[in-house]
Amino acid sequence: MRRLIGMALVATMLAFGFAARAEETVVDPAKVSDSLKAIFQFGSASTKQALNQNTVTLITGTIGGTYVQFGADLASVLDDGNKLRVLPIVGRGSVQSVADILFLQGVDIGIVRADTLDYLAPEQIEGDWHGTRTVVLEFESVEAARNWYHSAEYQEHAPLRHAAADNKAAIVAGFELPAG
Repeated sequence: MRRLIGMALVATMLAFGFAARAEETVVDPAKVSDSLKAIFQFGSASTKQALNQNTVTLITGTIGGTYVQFGADLASVLDDGNKLRVLPIVGRGSVQSVADILFLQGVDIGIVRADTLDYLAPEQIEGDWHGTRTVVLEFESVEAARNWYHSAEYQEHAPLRHAAADNKAAIVAGFELPAG
């Protein structure tokens, strides 16, 4: 019995000793950078507008899926703070993601299975249509999508995308919401 009590006492002392040592090296996960503090201190309506103007939301797949990791990887590569901020959003599957892109405010682009869009009669503009992953971008109109795709600004960067992946692109007419 004494031995059991002695072992319990030693275990308690070790636990408190490690807890005390842990307190010395605690890192505050809520600590923010000075630049982020400045936003809260000096931010204004123009700061909000500037930050939102350079932010893209990317809806991905369900938790644990490859599309979520793909979205996180895109954000870590493309996000450069002030010029472009990429915010991945966990989605609820490809069909729901298409609806979210088309109808939810604040969802800019998404990653969905290519066969999800087959029934929408795509206008093929690059490569074969069928693939395993699809990135969906929303535009005001089909004409705006064509203008963006053929723009000098996009075409200047297209070779980087082509060098990094097997690319396919299509324009799919979206839906008009009824008035009211």
